[in-house]
Amino acid sequence: GIIKHNNTGILVGQKNSSQLADSIVNLLKNDRLQKKLRKNAMTHIKKAYSWDMVAKRFAEIYAKMK
Repeated sequence: GIIKHNNTGILVGQKNSSQLADSIVNLLKNDRLQKKLRKNAMTHIKKAYSWDMVAKRFAEIYAKMK
Protein backbone atom coordinates (compact mmCIF):
# COMPACT_ATOMS: atom_id res chain seq x y z
CA GLY A 1 0.00 0.00 0.00
CA ILE A 2 0.93 3.62 -0.25
CA ILE A 3 0.74 4.38 3.46
CA LYS A 4 3.03 2.55 5.84
CA HIS A 5 2.40 3.53 9.43
CA ASN A 6 4.99 5.99 10.79
CA ASN A 7 7.00 5.65 7.59
CA THR A 8 5.02 7.24 4.76
CA GLY A 9 2.03 8.36 6.80
CA ILE A 10 -0.02 7.65 9.88
CA LEU A 11 -2.79 5.09 9.94
CA VAL A 12 -5.69 5.49 12.35
CA GLY A 13 -8.59 3.26 13.16
CA GLN A 14 -11.70 3.56 11.04
CA LYS A 15 -14.28 5.92 12.56
CA ASN A 16 -11.88 6.69 15.44
CA SER A 17 -12.16 10.47 15.59
CA SER A 18 -10.14 10.82 18.80
CA GLN A 19 -7.24 8.85 17.34
CA LEU A 20 -7.43 10.94 14.17
CA ALA A 21 -7.44 14.17 16.18
CA ASP A 22 -4.50 13.01 18.31
CA SER A 23 -2.53 12.09 15.19
CA ILE A 24 -3.21 15.47 13.58
CA VAL A 25 -2.16 17.34 16.72
CA ASN A 26 0.97 15.19 16.98
CA LEU A 27 1.90 16.02 13.38
CA LEU A 28 1.28 19.73 13.90
CA LYS A 29 3.57 19.72 16.93
CA ASN A 30 6.30 17.49 15.49
CA ASP A 31 8.21 19.09 12.60
CA ARG A 32 10.70 16.24 12.54
CA LEU A 33 7.95 13.64 12.03
CA GLN A 34 6.33 15.80 9.34
CA LYS A 35 9.59 16.02 7.41
CA LYS A 36 10.28 12.29 7.78
CA LEU A 37 6.83 11.27 6.55
CA ARG A 38 6.92 13.78 3.68
CA LYS A 39 10.37 12.65 2.52
CA ASN A 40 9.56 8.94 2.77
CA ALA A 41 6.21 9.37 1.04
CA MET A 42 7.70 11.33 -1.86
CA THR A 43 10.49 8.79 -2.30
CA HIS A 44 8.01 5.90 -2.28
CA ILE A 45 5.65 7.58 -4.74
CA LYS A 46 8.46 8.47 -7.15
CA LYS A 47 9.72 4.87 -7.14
CA ALA A 48 6.45 2.97 -7.13
CA TYR A 49 4.33 5.22 -9.33
CA SER A 50 6.76 6.74 -11.83
CA TRP A 51 5.71 6.58 -15.48
CA ASP A 52 8.44 3.98 -16.07
CA MET A 53 7.07 1.75 -13.31
CA VAL A 54 3.46 2.21 -14.42
CA ALA A 55 4.41 1.34 -18.01
CA LYS A 56 6.33 -1.72 -16.83
CA ARG A 57 3.36 -2.99 -14.81
CA PHE A 58 0.99 -2.31 -17.69
CA ALA A 59 3.26 -4.24 -20.07
CA GLU A 60 3.42 -7.16 -17.62
CA ILE A 61 -0.37 -7.27 -17.34
CA TYR A 62 -0.76 -7.00 -21.10
CA ALA A 63 1.74 -9.84 -21.64
CA LYS A 64 -0.25 -12.10 -19.30
CA MET A 65 -3.42 -11.44 -21.30
CA LYS A 66 -1.94 -12.75 -24.54
